[in-house]
Amino acid sequence: MRLDRAGRAPAGATTMRNRALLLAFALLAPFVARPEGVQDPQPQRRLHVEIESQPCWFFGGYHLAAGVRFERLRLRAQVIDSGSIDFEPFGLDNQERRFRRSFDDGSFGLFADWFLSDHWYVDAFLASDRWRIEEKTSSSTSHLRTLDVGLGVGFQYFVYRIIYVQPALHALFRERQSLEVAGERYRFPGVELNPSIRLGVRL
Repeated sequence: MRLDRAGRAPAGATTMRNRALLLAFALLAPFVARPEGVQDPQPQRRLHVEIESQPCWFFGGYHLAAGVRFERLRLRAQVIDSGSIDFEPFGLDNQERRFRRSFDDGSFGLFADWFLSDHWYVDAFLASDRWRIEEKTSSSTSHLRTLDVGLGVGFQYFVYRIIYVQPALHALFRERQSLEVAGERYRFPGVELNPSIRLGVRL
């Protein structure tokens, strides 16, 4: 490259060099790490898989739910055995304090959730629940299956990247039934209000 009398490159050469630098920057920009806190300009994925569990494991039971979320709609399925957790105190129209009532193996349900915002959602569900009824004095047990329908409200909060906690409150409605355990008559509540908390991951 020839220089002028002052030792400077001609204007045309400077322009070409600037264009080359801009082209190199444009090619390298996608490979340069973004600073902390800068969001990716690409749109987020619209379809996610979410897996959740309640802390039934600490009470001798288990719980596992898996769902697919598309934008504001999420569909979930769950299986549950609540172990020694007693749900009898949550009955609204009837409580039998002489008995302990827990979800037993073989309880499952389907949920449809609609997110009102990034965190709050409402849901409707249908569950076939197998209950274990224990008479506390004799420790005698019996089982009864119910078909439960209900509505709920929940809050999903991400604590770290793909990990979230999800407290919720559900109202359950079912046919009122009764059965005999150790010579004592137990009557199911037709309405109950169940709180829950789940730990989940989004994939």
